[in-house]
Amino acid sequence: MQLEDNDARRVHLMNNYKIKRDQFETVFDPRRHEALRARGERRFTHRALLGTIMIMLYKEEPRCQNYCFENACFLIDLILFFSLEWFFFR
Repeated sequence: MQLEDNDARRVHLMNNYKIKRDQFETVFDPRRHEALRARGERRFTHRALLGTIMIMLYKEEPRCQNYCFENACFLIDLILFFSLEWFFFR
């Protein structure tokens, strides 16, 4: 019985891994990203997505602690906050 549970768990984890890997690969493949935009799963362009990721990853770097960069990080955080709140409100 436990062997069957382990096999079912392994299959479940592998399926989740494949789904997450495919989602991660869309960040680096503009054609796949555009396909997601066409289906309505993404709203921003591929370039905007990469820019947002760059800003969020480098917001703690000392060389990026200027006024414009801090405002961009604040704006992204604010948009994410309101998006999440709106999602829970519906």
